[in-house]
Amino acid sequence: MRKNYIFYLGLVTLLLVVGNVGQAQDSLGMRRVDALDYWQGIWDTEIIGNIAYVSGCLSGLHIMDLSNPLEPTEITFLDGVALGVSISNNRAYYTSSMGGVVLDISNPTQPQELDRWRIGGSEDILVNGDIGVITTEEGCPFVVDVSDPQNVHLVGTEPFAQCYLRLVGLVGDYFALRGTAAPFVAGLRLFDLSNPVQPVQVAAIDTNYSIRDAFIYGNYAYLAASSHGLRIVDLSNPVQPVVVATCDDSVNSPCISVTVTGDYAVVGKEWGINIWNVANHSNPTFEGSLTIDHEVLGLFSTGTTVYAPNAFYVATSLATVIDISNPEEPVEVGSFGPQGGIGRMIVSGTMTYVAGGWAGVTIIDASNPNSLLEVECAEPSGFFFNPADIAKKDDYLYIPDDYQSLFVVDIHDPTHPQFSLGWHPSYQTYLSRIIIAGDYAYLGDVWHNRIHIFSLVDPSAPAWVDSLDMPGSWGTFGFATYGNYLCVVDNDGFYTLSLTNPAVPELIGTLDQYVGSEIAIVGHYAFVAGYSVVPIIDLSNPSQPTLAGHIPTTCSAIAARANMLITADDNGLKAWDVTNPLNPQLVGYYITYAEIENVEEVEDIDIIDGYILWVSPYRFRAYECDALLRVPSHTEIIPQKLTLYPCYPNPFNPSTVIRFSLPHSEQANLTIYDVTGRQVKVLANEVLNAGDHRVVFDGSDLASGVYFYKLQAGNFNKVNKMVYLK
Repeated sequence: MRKNYIFYLGLVTLLLVVGNVGQAQDSLGMRRVDALDYWQGIWDTEIIGNIAYVSGCLSGLHIMDLSNPLEPTEITFLDGVALGVSISNNRAYYTSSMGGVVLDISNPTQPQELDRWRIGGSEDILVNGDIGVITTEEGCPFVVDVSDPQNVHLVGTEPFAQCYLRLVGLVGDYFALRGTAAPFVAGLRLFDLSNPVQPVQVAAIDTNYSIRDAFIYGNYAYLAASSHGLRIVDLSNPVQPVVVATCDDSVNSPCISVTVTGDYAVVGKEWGINIWNVANHSNPTFEGSLTIDHEVLGLFSTGTTVYAPNAFYVATSLATVIDISNPEEPVEVGSFGPQGGIGRMIVSGTMTYVAGGWAGVTIIDASNPNSLLEVECAEPSGFFFNPADIAKKDDYLYIPDDYQSLFVVDIHDPTHPQFSLGWHPSYQTYLSRIIIAGDYAYLGDVWHNRIHIFSLVDPSAPAWVDSLDMPGSWGTFGFATYGNYLCVVDNDGFYTLSLTNPAVPELIGTLDQYVGSEIAIVGHYAFVAGYSVVPIIDLSNPSQPTLAGHIPTTCSAIAARANMLITADDNGLKAWDVTNPLNPQLVGYYITYAEIENVEEVEDIDIIDGYILWVSPYRFRAYECDALLRVPSHTEIIPQKLTLYPCYPNPFNPSTVIRFSLPHSEQANLTIYDVTGRQVKVLANEVLNAGDHRVVFDGSDLASGVYFYKLQAGNFNKVNKMVYLK
């Protein structure tokens, strides 16, 4: 244990910075114009009145309005890592593994950052007045002085108790912590911090088992003790706590979380909740249960509504909302929080298709990057889906899953994607990048350092043709096409393949040592997303690729349009003028310096007109870039047929988006009717250009009910239904 103390003392000493450390940001010719934000999960929660402060780990701090507890809404969020969260004196304190943030929450809709501190290893936090306690990743507790929000600092240099502890709450002015690593540290412990220089343990209940979760309500502590059930501890005399009841609530699955509201204790299980009436604390009685489709972590509640967060890294809703007004028959009434894990994307026209680990496939309308619109988020049923990349041909998406399957998604109707299994090899593999050239798809196999070739003559059913073994060992493939050639980069080098016979690509050129993960082509030069520099490779002779230079910047994602190159790393974006590819000029940037922790792990970038689309696991963002406004825009893909899509959202309140496509310019009439056939509104009645069109219908001045929208263009006449629910 002494080694742990020394390790954390060293870490804290190295990272402790006293003073005003603000969040720095700099930019040139770039502006963030919109963002779609997602959650990783729920780590900790503090509820004050109708406002919940919810830490989402890598997705930041989310501030929720619980005025209507059955339909929680997000007021705002703050970027960064958020682990522990605590509220005291109109201030919110939240931590990351590298420090923390102090917010003035006098107006919770507009929290004001007061300062950031850097105390390494912060995980949990609990504040009482001017004193707080933080615990490290190993559960080592330290006292912090928060009397000056611009000078949060440690009191003392060593933990005031053994490690493997987690914060529970306050009992009067005593800090309660639970043990997490039986038999080393277990049970419940109370500490007097009235003298923060010399904290004193005033009471303890020792057990031979770990406590998975604990909740203090009034003068009682409720302990979710895994296979040992639910324990209730009387703390009315804090220096002599007494276990007054044991609920045998571990049948079938352990107790992993607990919350209390009114006379009821709600226990989270692996597949649902149990409810106990604890009005008589010494004789609790079982009331009811509810089975839900995920492991329940970190329960929190308000009134008769309970929120059951999901385990991280699973592809279901973030948190289930449960009504326990009838505790004998609790009811699942909804969910909230879009789950994160988004990753690779493909841009087609004004639509962006994003494949991500836990978010399935997200379809985003980026026709107006200043107002991004999520059209749909879907995943295949019956499969554990963890997509590694995405490609598109016609109205089909192709998504390699790193659990060795290739999925096909029919997006003829983008509001209802249809999944099918396109290929599943008989041997174990790890699929990564995919690229489409003509009627063929090329798919990287990391484990076998192999490229699989598929025919897409029938785009709904990719047909495996052959495989090509690559030199070297293994690596994550990056692909790009250059004329009739395929460029490939992995952990061993850069390669060129001739596609003269696309069914049998031929390796014709190799450049060793210059490794990377992505490729962008400008003229006859390839720019490679490397680790410390961006190699520039001359492809004028594809059979002999040569190193022509490099850009001195880190890069994990890369994209190009005409003579502009965009690079991205965990710190932000840079725009380079590569009119002279051998002498790139930095002409714009948008850099975010993460003072607490670098959380902007860029997954992919792409370009749409004068905007950059940027993806991290929990953010989809659009940046306007002046340098890109000076280059030709993309060539718009003209639809092959006239289509009226289902509106989104539907039902809606108060507005919805109606999309339709025209294969050529013509007179178009888009009209709204009620159920009696009476014309309500005319949204369009004019000659429109060929392409995709998006019209926003606002029904604020209408009554709730069923309406119809009708598109007439030439001989085309189509009616769809929509429902307005106020």
